[in-house]
Amino acid sequence: MPYLPNFDYDIFISYAHANNDYPKGWVTDFHEALQRMLNASVRGVTIWRDNNLDSNTCFDAEIEERIKNAAIFVTLYSGAYHDSDYCRKELQTFHSKAQVDGWGLSIKSGNRSRIINVLLRNIGHEEWPVELKGTTGRKFHGPSNWPLNQKTEAFEKQLQGLTDELVSLLRAFKETPIATTPAPPSNSPTPIPPAPPADGALTVFLATASSSLEDEVEHLLNVLKEPKHGVAVTTGIPPPYSAEEHDRQVQAELGRSHLAIHLLAGTPDEPIRNLSDAAGQPLKTYYSHRQIELGFAIARPQLIWLPDNLEVDKVEHERHKQFLLNLESGKYPPTAHLVKSSRAELAQVALDAVAQIRQEAQPQSAGATALLDYRPQDRYEAHRLEDFLYQRGVQPLTRQEVAEPKRAMAILQELIREANRLIIVYSDSDGGRDWVNYRAGQLLALANINNCLLEACGIYFVQPRAKNGNETFRLYTNVPVREFDSHDISNPQALKALAPLF
Repeated sequence: MPYLPNFDYDIFISYAHANNDYPKGWVTDFHEALQRMLNASVRGVTIWRDNNLDSNTCFDAEIEERIKNAAIFVTLYSGAYHDSDYCRKELQTFHSKAQVDGWGLSIKSGNRSRIINVLLRNIGHEEWPVELKGTTGRKFHGPSNWPLNQKTEAFEKQLQGLTDELVSLLRAFKETPIATTPAPPSNSPTPIPPAPPADGALTVFLATASSSLEDEVEHLLNVLKEPKHGVAVTTGIPPPYSAEEHDRQVQAELGRSHLAIHLLAGTPDEPIRNLSDAAGQPLKTYYSHRQIELGFAIARPQLIWLPDNLEVDKVEHERHKQFLLNLESGKYPPTAHLVKSSRAELAQVALDAVAQIRQEAQPQSAGATALLDYRPQDRYEAHRLEDFLYQRGVQPLTRQEVAEPKRAMAILQELIREANRLIIVYSDSDGGRDWVNYRAGQLLALANINNCLLEACGIYFVQPRAKNGNETFRLYTNVPVREFDSHDISNPQALKALAPLF
């Protein structure tokens, strides 16, 4: 039984398998040492981590359930963790669930974050995922930038500090009653959910931008305000220039808006003064960066625009350069969308984003569910596709990898009875096209046997533009077949051609 009665586990350790391989057994030894030290301070604290984690592990329902039933989330952050889709999925899952489980991301008694960032490498906070923003990292790395030797005094000192922090957090939990309504994100006001666009009306938050984009901002503002577009625009923040008042106003406006639009260039705007994280440590950032990060935290749809001629590697401002590089590498939540285009195309890009918001506000077909089928090497791309399906109001169903054939077939039949769409993730390697033809035929036949009416079958190409118009799939079925890739799902106009998939 855990120390905290409202949870199945007190602490969940999230790590990359590579950090238990080298130094060999480091994570296992860390886990055991932490458990021993906690036992000496508090009776009954439970720690859980996935002992079977390896490079082929798939994020599944069991892991998700364990994360959602843990009180505290400890990341063993390293380069391997930073690059792992699996680890990011764990972090995102806890970050999302903590905001609605009644306690929030921070325990208010002492404002202690429920996410503890244990640094196994010296990675600057500007490179951390958005879910770790506002946390302070505990340094478990030495001057050589490798995890501390666990037989050294330095490791023992850091472990004692981590244990003290966890004990204080656990005790603060017991002193904090669960909220009767879901808690808002840490340090954020409860966002006002925007009403669905009525009669075409839609609210856009136009974020602050560098003075080098003054002409683009003015032109975009004039286009959006044209009556025929039916858009109300909020802009002009900052002022205020006070960090606290700025955050409060931006969060309030984001909460009221259907879409936030951010324009970035090769030069940053004005830096924010007197901004601190949850631990009181100073944060150095710019208003444009901060407004994007606040949008990430409040989970508002965001369009982030960069000029197509911007060479990020040549940006002179180092902090701004790193921020842009993080965006270009995909380090943003699925609610955000990064677009690079010419300045002449900016207004149309913004109007397309507005059109997509309107389209998504339309009622989705009832009970839209899609069975996702994929080979092991494509599992990560399939997980990214899952996020898109959720946004489109389509419930993704993924088959479980079960060794026993009869059990695997029974599970597959249950899933296909629930699905009204089939999407196969395809990569052109090792006979992938033959596998798709065989697999699709097998699943469509299984649907017919079970009297399931599938509305469409989709072929999702892992490599963008891998599809070839002369080599389209010809499945022997009356079910409509749609081929698409990541370019299509980022284009509101292309989605129309994919009906009835979405």
